[in-house]
Amino acid sequence: TGVYIIVATLIAPALIKLGIEPMAGHMFLLYFGIMSMVTPPVALSDFAPANIAGADPTQTGFTATRIGWAAYVVPFLLALSPSLLLRGHPLVIAWAVLTAAIGIWLGTLGAIGYLAAPLGRGVRALLFAAGFLTLFPADIFAGAWLIDVAGLGLGALLVGRELTRARARA
Repeated sequence: TGVYIIVATLIAPALIKLGIEPMAGHMFLLYFGIMSMVTPPVALSDFAPANIAGADPTQTGFTATRIGWAAYVVPFLLALSPSLLLRGHPLVIAWAVLTAAIGIWLGTLGAIGYLAAPLGRGVRALLFAAGFLTLFPADIFAGAWLIDVAGLGLGALLVGRELTRARARA
Protein backbone atom coordinates (compact mmCIF):
# COMPACT_ATOMS: atom_id res chain seq x y z
CA THR A 1 0.00 0.00 0.00
CA GLY A 2 2.79 2.37 0.91
CA VAL A 3 4.65 1.80 -2.36
CA TYR A 4 1.48 2.37 -4.38
CA ILE A 5 0.64 5.59 -2.54
CA ILE A 6 4.12 6.96 -3.20
CA VAL A 7 4.26 6.07 -6.90
CA ALA A 8 0.63 7.06 -7.51
CA THR A 9 1.29 10.47 -6.01
CA LEU A 10 4.59 11.10 -7.75
CA ILE A 11 4.35 9.32 -11.11
CA ALA A 12 0.68 8.80 -12.03
CA PRO A 13 0.06 12.45 -13.02
CA ALA A 14 3.02 12.33 -15.43
CA LEU A 15 1.78 9.10 -17.04
CA ILE A 16 -1.70 10.52 -17.47
CA LYS A 17 -0.23 13.71 -18.94
CA LEU A 18 1.62 11.53 -21.49
CA GLY A 19 -1.76 10.25 -22.69
CA ILE A 20 -2.03 6.94 -20.84
CA GLU A 21 -5.51 6.18 -19.56
CA PRO A 22 -5.80 6.83 -15.80
CA MET A 23 -6.82 3.24 -15.02
CA ALA A 24 -3.99 1.81 -17.14
CA GLY A 25 -1.49 4.21 -15.55
CA HIS A 26 -2.50 3.24 -12.03
CA MET A 27 -2.44 -0.47 -12.88
CA PHE A 28 1.07 0.04 -14.33
CA LEU A 29 2.28 1.68 -11.12
CA LEU A 30 0.61 -0.82 -8.81
CA TYR A 31 2.11 -3.71 -10.72
CA PHE A 32 5.65 -2.30 -10.76
CA GLY A 33 5.38 -1.37 -7.10
CA ILE A 34 4.62 -4.99 -6.31
CA MET A 35 7.41 -6.27 -8.57
CA SER A 36 9.99 -4.25 -6.61
CA MET A 37 9.67 -6.92 -3.95
CA VAL A 38 11.12 -9.52 -6.35
CA THR A 39 13.66 -7.45 -8.26
CA PRO A 40 17.17 -6.94 -6.88
CA PRO A 41 18.46 -4.82 -5.17
CA VAL A 42 15.30 -4.44 -3.02
CA ALA A 43 13.98 -8.02 -3.42
CA LEU A 44 12.53 -8.28 0.08
CA SER A 45 10.48 -11.33 -0.86
CA ASP A 46 13.66 -13.23 -1.85
CA PHE A 47 15.22 -13.38 1.61
CA ALA A 48 12.95 -16.04 3.15
CA PRO A 49 13.13 -18.58 0.30
CA ALA A 50 16.88 -17.99 -0.10
CA ASN A 51 17.40 -18.61 3.60
CA ILE A 52 15.36 -21.83 3.48
CA ALA A 53 17.33 -23.05 0.44
CA GLY A 54 20.67 -21.91 1.83
CA ALA A 55 21.17 -19.74 -1.26
CA ASP A 56 22.33 -16.18 -1.87
CA PRO A 57 19.33 -13.78 -1.75
CA THR A 58 20.65 -11.65 -4.61
CA GLN A 59 21.18 -14.66 -6.86
CA THR A 60 17.69 -15.87 -5.89
CA GLY A 61 16.32 -12.47 -6.95
CA PHE A 62 18.05 -12.63 -10.34
CA THR A 63 16.75 -16.17 -10.90
CA ALA A 64 13.23 -15.08 -9.94
CA THR A 65 13.51 -12.14 -12.33
CA ARG A 66 14.57 -14.41 -15.20
CA ILE A 67 11.82 -16.94 -14.57
CA GLY A 68 9.18 -14.25 -14.02
CA TRP A 69 10.18 -12.06 -16.97
CA ALA A 70 6.58 -11.83 -18.12
CA ALA A 71 5.59 -10.02 -14.95
CA TYR A 72 7.72 -7.10 -16.10
CA VAL A 73 6.07 -6.99 -19.53
CA VAL A 74 2.43 -7.08 -18.40
CA PRO A 75 2.34 -3.48 -17.07
CA PHE A 76 3.54 -2.16 -20.42
CA LEU A 77 0.89 -4.22 -22.20
CA LEU A 78 -1.79 -2.81 -19.91
CA ALA A 79 -0.59 0.76 -20.45
CA LEU A 80 -0.26 0.46 -24.24
CA SER A 81 -3.33 -1.62 -25.00
CA PRO A 82 -6.63 -0.53 -23.45
CA SER A 83 -8.18 -3.69 -24.92
CA LEU A 84 -6.33 -5.72 -22.27
CA LEU A 85 -8.26 -3.73 -19.69
CA LEU A 86 -11.40 -5.02 -21.46
CA ARG A 87 -12.12 -1.70 -23.18
CA GLY A 88 -13.07 -1.74 -26.83
CA HIS A 89 -14.65 -4.04 -29.37
CA PRO A 90 -15.07 -7.66 -28.14
CA LEU A 91 -13.08 -9.10 -31.07
CA VAL A 92 -10.18 -6.71 -30.43
CA ILE A 93 -10.27 -7.65 -26.74
CA ALA A 94 -10.26 -11.38 -27.58
CA TRP A 95 -7.35 -10.95 -30.02
CA ALA A 96 -5.36 -8.91 -27.47
CA VAL A 97 -5.88 -11.46 -24.68
CA LEU A 98 -5.09 -14.42 -26.96
CA THR A 99 -1.92 -12.94 -28.44
CA ALA A 100 -0.72 -11.68 -25.04
CA ALA A 101 -1.15 -15.15 -23.51
CA ILE A 102 0.58 -16.91 -26.41
CA GLY A 103 3.33 -14.30 -26.52
CA ILE A 104 4.07 -14.73 -22.83
CA TRP A 105 4.07 -18.53 -23.25
CA LEU A 106 6.47 -18.37 -26.21
CA GLY A 107 8.75 -15.94 -24.41
CA THR A 108 8.74 -18.12 -21.33
CA LEU A 109 9.75 -21.13 -23.41
CA GLY A 110 12.69 -19.07 -24.64
CA ALA A 111 13.60 -17.81 -21.16
CA ILE A 112 13.37 -21.21 -19.46
CA GLY A 113 14.82 -23.22 -22.35
CA TYR A 114 12.65 -26.31 -22.15
CA LEU A 115 9.61 -27.56 -24.10
CA ALA A 116 9.51 -31.35 -24.40
CA ALA A 117 13.30 -31.46 -24.13
CA PRO A 118 16.04 -28.91 -23.49
CA LEU A 119 16.20 -26.25 -26.22
CA GLY A 120 19.33 -24.93 -27.93
CA ARG A 121 20.33 -21.29 -27.62
CA GLY A 122 19.28 -20.43 -31.17
CA VAL A 123 15.81 -21.90 -30.73
CA ARG A 124 15.49 -20.17 -27.37
CA ALA A 125 16.37 -16.81 -28.93
CA LEU A 126 13.90 -17.35 -31.78
CA LEU A 127 11.13 -18.39 -29.36
CA PHE A 128 11.78 -15.30 -27.27
CA ALA A 129 11.67 -13.16 -30.43
CA ALA A 130 8.42 -14.83 -31.52
CA GLY A 131 6.94 -14.12 -28.09
CA PHE A 132 8.07 -10.50 -28.27
CA LEU A 133 6.52 -10.06 -31.72
CA THR A 134 3.26 -11.61 -30.54
CA LEU A 135 3.07 -9.22 -27.59
CA PHE A 136 2.65 -6.12 -29.78
CA PRO A 137 -0.84 -4.79 -29.06
CA ALA A 138 -2.86 -4.94 -32.30
CA ASP A 139 -4.47 -1.59 -31.52
CA ILE A 140 -1.21 0.31 -30.89
CA PHE A 141 -0.91 1.39 -34.56
CA ALA A 142 -2.42 0.48 -37.92
CA GLY A 143 -1.05 -2.81 -39.18
CA ALA A 144 0.32 -3.93 -35.79
CA TRP A 145 -1.75 -7.07 -36.08
CA LEU A 146 0.64 -8.17 -38.86
CA ILE A 147 3.45 -8.24 -36.32
CA ASP A 148 1.25 -10.44 -34.11
CA VAL A 149 0.60 -12.81 -37.00
CA ALA A 150 4.34 -13.00 -37.81
CA GLY A 151 5.11 -13.84 -34.18
CA LEU A 152 2.36 -16.45 -34.06
CA GLY A 153 3.61 -18.02 -37.29
CA LEU A 154 7.23 -18.15 -36.12
CA GLY A 155 6.18 -19.52 -32.74
CA ALA A 156 3.97 -22.21 -34.28
CA LEU A 157 6.77 -23.24 -36.62
CA LEU A 158 9.33 -23.51 -33.82
CA VAL A 159 7.03 -25.28 -31.34
CA GLY A 160 5.88 -27.74 -34.01
CA ARG A 161 9.49 -28.44 -35.01
CA GLU A 162 10.64 -29.00 -31.42
CA LEU A 163 7.67 -31.26 -30.58
CA THR A 164 8.32 -33.30 -33.73
CA ARG A 165 11.99 -33.66 -32.75
CA ALA A 166 11.05 -34.72 -29.22
CA ARG A 167 8.65 -37.38 -30.58
CA ALA A 168 11.36 -38.66 -32.93
CA ARG A 169 13.80 -38.99 -30.00
CA ALA A 170 11.24 -40.91 -27.94
